[in-house]
Amino acid sequence: MIALWLALAEWTAWRGTALARIAEKLYGLGAIAMIGAALINGFAIDHYASSALQGGPDALRDAARVMPLAWSLNQTLAGFGVFALSGGIVAWSIDLWRGPGVLARVAATYGVVVMLGLCATFAFSAFELDVTGMAAVVLAQAFWYVTTGIVSWRHATFLGKN
Repeated sequence: MIALWLALAEWTAWRGTALARIAEKLYGLGAIAMIGAALINGFAIDHYASSALQGGPDALRDAARVMPLAWSLNQTLAGFGVFALSGGIVAWSIDLWRGPGVLARVAATYGVVVMLGLCATFAFSAFELDVTGMAAVVLAQAFWYVTTGIVSWRHATFLGKN
């Protein structure tokens, strides 16, 4: 997540457009939210559960009451992350539309249509951000990352790299 964020921030610096700067800010908010969600599920819960196991039956009961809150925090951060990351990709895609070549327009169209569709289907509870749902989000975004990367590589001058 951090590597993607840094790479896209560099792309924004090369582009230098207002739309790219807006995209970078949205994406940054989404990256922070996703990192927060991962830290809760990947580290905080494990540490808390480990402590509860050593604390005896009362600690286990207390932990059982807190775990749903941790899950809610994880899901809230991840959900916000989906919207913010997707919003950033949509803004970059609109900016990319003016790029050279057919692949730039393919990446731009894909970014706008799929990310808005992803947000809409998540908003209407068509999927959850469990392992399968999050994998679908990552794969949907990965296609955009790859096609945009290819456009960037082929057309460095378009990106402001002289």
